[in-house]
Amino acid sequence: LSAEMWVADDFVITDVMDPSVCNGKGYGVDCDSCPEGLFFTRSIYFLMQTLFTIGYGDSVVPSRSATEIALACFFMIVGVFGYGLIIANMTSVLANLDVVSMRFRHEIDAISRWMT
Repeated sequence: LSAEMWVADDFVITDVMDPSVCNGKGYGVDCDSCPEGLFFTRSIYFLMQTLFTIGYGDSVVPSRSATEIALACFFMIVGVFGYGLIIANMTSVLANLDVVSMRFRHEIDAISRWMT
């Protein structure tokens, strides 16, 4: 996880930083006035996009505030858990259908044996 954080931090510092946040000084390490929390927040955002396979389509638009990024990270977590819950419930339903059909077949076989 620390290696991915390092890669995410490097990506955010060099590629995604909005120059307007840094008073127009430019991207990445040329900016001394940028808050460190913003770099960390964007790194976490990149990390969560990578872990949850969301994608990087919106990383090219760097005009997101720290609040928007934090909210997006929260909804990524909620979405992943919600998706997992749906898949788990569907799997459970399908597994129970198989059990019900097996029990039905067993009862039919028992009735057939009793009748013969």
